[in-house]
Amino acid sequence: MDLGIRGKIALVTGAARSLGRADAVALAAEGCAIAILDLDGDGAAGAAGEIEASGGRARGYACDIRESAQIQDVVSRVERDLGPVDICVNNAGLIYTVAQLKDMKDEDWELNLAVNVTGTYKVTKAVFPGMRERRWGRIVCMGRSPA
Repeated sequence: MDLGIRGKIALVTGAARSLGRADAVALAAEGCAIAILDLDGDGAAGAAGEIEASGGRARGYACDIRESAQIQDVVSRVERDLGPVDICVNNAGLIYTVAQLKDMKDEDWELNLAVNVTGTYKVTKAVFPGMRERRWGRIVCMGRSPA
C-alpha cells in the first residue's frame, strides 16, 4: 500500500510493544523514519532495532509522557536524530483498573487521566507547532477500552 508518506518522520508513543509497535512497523514499511517513545526505554530501543534490521530508519527513546520537560527534550532529540516530526501517533495509554466506580481509587483515576488524556495533549502540543509552520502534519490519537 502507498499512503504517500515516504520520507516523513513519524513519532509513535507507547510503541515498545503491542499495537504501538505494530503501528511503528507499518509506518516504517511505508517509508517513514520512526521515533519510538515509551516509558520502557529498552523496549523502545528493541522496537527501533527491529525496524532497522528490516532496512528502515528508527530510534528509540525513553519518555514518560506525563512529564512535559521529558517530552520537550525527546522531541528535540528526535528532530536532531531524524528530522522534524510530520506524523504523531498518540498510542501510549493504559487501563489501570476496570473496577466498578464504587471500587475505583482516586489515584487510579488520576493515573488514567494523566497518561491517556494529559499525556496525549502534551505530546501533541510539543509536535504541533512544527507541523503548523511546515503546513503539513498528521496526528492520530488511539483510545483504550476496558472491554
